[in-house]
Amino acid sequence: MRHAPLIMATALIGGCSIFQSQELPLSEEQDCKWAQTRGVAELVRLEDNKALMNFFPGEHHFQTPKENDWEKGDEFKVLLEIPSRTECGQPRVQEIHPLTVTD
Repeated sequence: MRHAPLIMATALIGGCSIFQSQELPLSEEQDCKWAQTRGVAELVRLEDNKALMNFFPGEHHFQTPKENDWEKGDEFKVLLEIPSRTECGQPRVQEIHPLTVTD
C-alpha cells in the first residue's frame, strides 16, 4: 500500500499520453488570404462620419472614416486589401489620397 500513490501517479501520467490530440480544421480567419490592390475609389455616399466608396478595378465596396472636405463624387487613389472570400471580412483600406488632376 505504500507504493499505491506512486503507482496511481504513474498510471495517470501514462494514461494521458494515450490520447492523441486531434488537429482542428483551420478557422475561417486562418484560412483567409488577403491581396493588396491599387486602384481608384469614388465616394458614392456620405453617412454620419463614414464615406462609402466604390473601388475599381473589381467593383469592391468599402467604407472609411470621412474627412470634412470630401464630397460625393470625389475620387481617390487607394491601396486596398481584398479578401479571397467574402466570409473573411470587408476590404481594408491601407492608403487613401485624393486624386488630383496631375495624377
